[in-house]
Amino acid sequence: MTHAANRSTISVAVAVGSVTLLAAHALAHNSWVVSDQTRLDAPGTVRLAFVTGHDEFPSGERATQPDRIASWDVHHDGTATPVTGYAIEEPALVARVELTEPGLHIAAAALHPRFIELREEKFTSYLWDEGALDVLRAREESGTESQPGLEYYTKFGKTFVQVGPIDPADTSYAQPVGHHLEIVPLSNPASWQAGDTIRVRVLSAGVPVPELKISSGHESSKAHDYEQDTFTDAEGIAEFIIDKPGHWFIRTLTIGPAAENGLPALGLPESASDEQPRRADWESYWASITVEVGE
Repeated sequence: MTHAANRSTISVAVAVGSVTLLAAHALAHNSWVVSDQTRLDAPGTVRLAFVTGHDEFPSGERATQPDRIASWDVHHDGTATPVTGYAIEEPALVARVELTEPGLHIAAAALHPRFIELREEKFTSYLWDEGALDVLRAREESGTESQPGLEYYTKFGKTFVQVGPIDPADTSYAQPVGHHLEIVPLSNPASWQAGDTIRVRVLSAGVPVPELKISSGHESSKAHDYEQDTFTDAEGIAEFIIDKPGHWFIRTLTIGPAAENGLPALGLPESASDEQPRRADWESYWASITVEVGE
């Protein structure tokens, strides 16, 4: 799990240059569930897209293959309805979903885990950028900081659609959907307006995650950049300023040691020279939420 700290507080030997560090966001290919509408005056159809890539948010850079989807549901009034019929419409995986009931709907997707190997300098840069100082420290203490990073990652995303007027008594926005890592808003995202200060809580296996780096971004954000970086408090809560209208995201991740003996890899990098399946040393979970904010 990642924790907040200043780089100067540990003595990790990092053999990377400033260019690598500045490019670190390029290594983190965020994923999102994006709706073409956050507010519907009456029941209707929304276009839901699962997209990947920071540079082209909210449209995405490339489509996720349908077989990567582990689950994709719309949660409403205590019921989860599977999203079906999704298909690639470059550069996104798209579904059109009819919302027939008033109230808040949460569209939530999870990907199957995947294995990745990063060269040591890229892995170190990525860990610095994500505030994963526990992992940097562990690699230094074990003498493996010069080895590639073998990681098993899983991604989760959510978006929100309000049908009809907002009911102040409806707090379903704060109900977890069951993802291993999950960002839970503490107010209805469909009510967010430019100029608001909003709060979210991060849960891992249902438990609040303290001291975790978490970031917000806007559709106008520069490539590989975030609007605001902060850390969760002791109760797993973080605060953001929503200072302009348009599509926003909030994202975070945790990373820690993989299960004993390493998790099995789903595939080998093309450059792998051996014939034995690689096993991950590290396990990460990524979570995001998106919403379109009004004036």
